[in-house]
Amino acid sequence: MTNVFHVGVDVGGTFTDLVCVSDDGTMTATKVPNVGDDPSTDVCAGLDDLAGRLGVSREAFYEVIEVIVHGTTVATNAILTGRIARTGLITTLGFRDALEMRRGIRERLYDNKYTPPPPLVPRYLRLGVRERVDAGGRVVEPLDEDHLREAVARLRHEDVESVAVCFLHAYRNPVHEAQAAEVIAAEWPEVHVSLSHAVLSERRFYERISTTAINAAVGPILATYLRHLLAELGRRGFGGALRVMKSNGGLMSPEVAAAREAAHTLLSGPAGAVAGGTAFSRMQGNANLIVMDMGGTSCDVCLIEDGTSLVTREGSVARYRLMLPMLDIHTVGAGGGSIARVDEAGLLEVGPASAGSHPGPACYQRGGDFATVTDADVVLGYISPDYFLGGRMALDGELARQAVRAQVADALGTSDLEAAAGVYDVINAKMAAAIREVSVQRGYDPRRFTLLTAGGAGAVHVCPIARDIGIRRVMVPRDASVFSAFGMLTTDYRHDFVRTYEATLSVADPETIRAAYDEMCAEGEELLAAEGVEAAEMSHVLKMDLRYHGQIHEVEMPVEPAAIGEPDMPSIHEKFHERHEEIYSYATEADPVEVVNLRVTSIGHAWTTEPRAEPLGDADASAAFKGTRSTYFRDTGVVEVPVYDGTGVLGGMRIDGPCIVELPDTNVVVDTHFDLSCDNYGHFLLEAKDTAE
Repeated sequence: MTNVFHVGVDVGGTFTDLVCVSDDGTMTATKVPNVGDDPSTDVCAGLDDLAGRLGVSREAFYEVIEVIVHGTTVATNAILTGRIARTGLITTLGFRDALEMRRGIRERLYDNKYTPPPPLVPRYLRLGVRERVDAGGRVVEPLDEDHLREAVARLRHEDVESVAVCFLHAYRNPVHEAQAAEVIAAEWPEVHVSLSHAVLSERRFYERISTTAINAAVGPILATYLRHLLAELGRRGFGGALRVMKSNGGLMSPEVAAAREAAHTLLSGPAGAVAGGTAFSRMQGNANLIVMDMGGTSCDVCLIEDGTSLVTREGSVARYRLMLPMLDIHTVGAGGGSIARVDEAGLLEVGPASAGSHPGPACYQRGGDFATVTDADVVLGYISPDYFLGGRMALDGELARQAVRAQVADALGTSDLEAAAGVYDVINAKMAAAIREVSVQRGYDPRRFTLLTAGGAGAVHVCPIARDIGIRRVMVPRDASVFSAFGMLTTDYRHDFVRTYEATLSVADPETIRAAYDEMCAEGEELLAAEGVEAAEMSHVLKMDLRYHGQIHEVEMPVEPAAIGEPDMPSIHEKFHERHEEIYSYATEADPVEVVNLRVTSIGHAWTTEPRAEPLGDADASAAFKGTRSTYFRDTGVVEVPVYDGTGVLGGMRIDGPCIVELPDTNVVVDTHFDLSCDNYGHFLLEAKDTAE
C-alpha cells in the first residue's frame, strides 16, 4: 500500500462520520452508528470500516494514516450533562461570588422565575486569597503565598480534580497568576490548572472567570479522552498526528487542547461544516452561502459572506458564559432522531429531545417506540427502508407507521400520512427559523445566498425550507452526510490571542501596540512550532477592537501593520467608520474612537483538500433511473416519483422535479418547485423552476 491518508472524523450525537483522502486526491467516506458512551470506540470502528472500504487490512491502513483531524463533542457533552471534573476556583479575596452573581442581569427580563443554572464551581470550592493588582497593572498587595497554600490544601482535601485561577486584573499583569501556578505545581503537581490570563487575557471579569471555570471543568475530561483515543489508535498501529478541531474553525494539537484550550473545543464538531462551507464558497469565487447541517440530533446553521465565515465572542454553552473566538453557529434541536409528540393542549411538538442511535427511531428496529423525524420521512416515502446507509442498515417501514400513528395521528385524529406530514412541516419550520436567526435578524437578506445543506437528513428537508425563506438556489454536496468530516480536512492550524489596551486611537502609542502584537505573534509561533508547523507556513492576522467613546460593545476589524505607525492612524479611523455604518447603519466621525483590545490570529498552513473538478457530460440522466416510489407532497398528495441512483448522476446531468436522488448516506428529495442538476464537482444544484435555465 503506497498511498498515505488524511482522515477527518466527526463524532455526532447519532453517527460518527469519516472522510479519508489519499495523497492522490481520492476520497472515501463512511458513517457508523454510535454504539456506546466512549466516542473513541466509534472513531476506531469508523476507521476499521474505512479500511474495509479501501480493501486493505486494518493494520496496513493505520500505519499509513498521516493525520487524523478530529471534531469532538466530549467537552460539550460534559457541560450539557453536568459530568464535569470536580473543579475548584482560586480568586482575589472578596470576589469568589462573581461566578454566581454573573452580570446581575436577568436573561429574560420579565421572567423572575427564570433562574440561572447552578455555577460550575460550588461556593465552598470557590476560595479567595490575598493579592491585588490594580486596573493599571500595578501590584497593590503582593500575593500571600501562605494564604494560597491554605486554599490549595483545602481544595486538595475536597478531592478537586481541576483548579481555575482567576485574579481580578490578571489580564493587565499576570504576575500573581504565574506565581500561583508555581506554588500549585510545587504543592500539587498532578492537578489540572487553568490560568485566566492564558485562557482569556481580556477585561470583563465575569466573562473571564466564567470562561476559565469552563476550561477547568472540561480540561481533565478532554485530556482523559484524548489520552485514551491516542492509546487506542497506537495499539492499532497508528503513528501519525492527531489534530483537534477548534470552535474558531482551526486546528490544534491534542497536547494544546488538553493543557490549555479545552474550552476551545465546545463547538468542535459543528465547526467542521462551516470550514467545509467556507472552502466551497472560495471554490465558487467567494459565493455567499448559508450552511444548514442537519444530523441525527441537531441542526447547525451559519452564514458565510464573501468567502468568510462569521466569528463571534459572545456565546454560551448550557447558559454558561463563554467569551472565546468561535464560529457564529446557531443550533436548534432538529435532527433525524428528534421525537414528535402531541402536548396536553393538543399541539404537535417535534424535538429537541432525540432518540439518538440507541434505541433510535422506531424504524431502526432497536426497540425504540418514539415517532421521530426519520420515521415520518419513511412514512412519507422520502427514505427507502431498503436503501438506508446504502442498504447496510435495513429499516422497518411498518414500525415507523405504527409509531407515527400511536404517538401523533391518533392524538390529532388524522391519517398516518397527514400526521407524518405535520412532523415534517414542524421540523422544517424550526430550521427555517434558525436560518432567519443568522440572516434576517442580523441584517442579511437570505435571498442573496445559496443554501448549502449538509448532514444525513438535510437534503430530505431542504426544498420546503428554501421556499419558506425565499431562497431559490440550493447546493447539496455529494458527500453531504459526512460534510463536517470533510470540512475538517480543509482548514489550518489557528490560535487566537488578545491583549487589553485602552486608549483613544488618536493618542495611542504605536510602540506599545507593536510590542503587544509582537508578543502575541511570538506566542503563536511558539505554539505552531510545537505542533510541527514550519516557520515558512506561519502567518498572522492583526485585529483591533474599536468603539466610539461611551459605547459598550466593540467592533472587531483587521488592521495592517503599516497603518499602526501613521500619525493619528487615519486609515484605521476611516475603516472603523465604514464598518460601524455597515453594522449599525450610522457613523459619527466627529466622535473619538477608542481602542479596547488588540488581537492576533496565528495561522499555520496545513495540508488541505478540496473536491476535484471533472468535465461536464450529457444532460440525460436516464442511465441512473432506478424506478418510482409513492411519495407524499403537500401540494400534490401521493404521487409516483422517479428515483435515481445518486452514484450514477454525473456532472452535466439534469433531472426535473419532483424526483428523489438516492445516495448511500443521504437522499436528495426534490419537490415540485425545484429542478436538479449536477455540477462538474459532482455536487447537486437545486434551482427554483421559475429561475432554472
